[in-house]
Amino acid sequence: MRIAYDPPLSPERDALAQRMPMGSVIKWYVAYEKPFWRERGWNGYANRALPPINVCYDVTPPEGKPGLLVGFIDTPFSLRWTSRSVEDRRKLVIDRLVDWFGADAGHLIDFEDQNWPAEVWSRGCTGLQWDRE
Repeated sequence: MRIAYDPPLSPERDALAQRMPMGSVIKWYVAYEKPFWRERGWNGYANRALPPINVCYDVTPPEGKPGLLVGFIDTPFSLRWTSRSVEDRRKLVIDRLVDWFGADAGHLIDFEDQNWPAEVWSRGCTGLQWDRE
């Protein structure tokens, strides 16, 4: 499936779009009643070389609720996880957050992810296509 442009793109621009792949990242959010990590003096940032999830950030709104963490499954791991179910990705993320932040991380109120490689219109997102294991 491709986007139909009217008027059509120039041949040069159409060729560029066909040959310039988008990045492959799955972005996830986990919501909690409150940012429990702050009560421990933690800022919610984790950066560890434990693929497929290496990083997360506190993106709790200024009013302090809900507690929100955001992170990414990036290339090449996103390409392996894009065809997996949301439930599988949710388990992966929550297990990692419990490893990083303790049992409280397992008491979420919501999980959402944006599976950019599977998104039909953009077919990806910003980010580099790169290989690493």
